[in-house]
Amino acid sequence: MALYHFSVRHVSRGKGQMVVASAAYISGQRIFDSYYNKIHDYTSKVGCGIYRNSDTGVCAGASD
Repeated sequence: MALYHFSVRHVSRGKGQMVVASAAYISGQRIFDSYYNKIHDYTSKVGCGIYRNSDTGVCAGASD
């Protein structure tokens, strides 16, 4: 039986948070923000990002 979990986090631009930076941090990827013309690179982040393996949506090395 598969168990699923869904989590939502609020990102507030009024508090200085950037949506693209938050997405790059959570996923552990390098993403370009065209609005601020800035690259957010979290590829060296320790730990497993949510979308580390974009084909399956699970971390590399995770058990079946």
